[in-house]
Amino acid sequence: MLGTARCLEFKEAEGQKKGAEICRKHGIDGIVVIGGDGSYRGAQALSRLGINTIGFPEPSTWISHVLSTPSAFDTAVNTAMQAIDKG
Repeated sequence: MLGTARCLEFKEAEGQKKGAEICRKHGIDGIVVIGGDGSYRGAQALSRLGINTIGFPEPSTWISHVLSTPSAFDTAVNTAMQAIDKG
C-alpha cells in the first residue's frame, strides 16, 4: 500500500507523464485508488496514459468493514484484479 499526499507536479501533464513512465519502469501493471475527487482525477490521467486503474470510495466505514471482513476483502481484491486484467 502506498500512501500519498497532494502532489502539485501531478496536476500538470508533464508530471502525469512522469508518473506513467515510472509505473512502466517498475513493471506496475495497474493501480487501485482509494480516495476522493483528486485521487480519481490522477487515476484518470494515468488511465489515459495507458496505466490500468480502478477506484474505490474512501469512506472510513467502508474501508474498516472490508479490512475486518476477510471475505469482503477477498471479494474486493478479486474484483479489482478482474477489472485490471480486462484492461
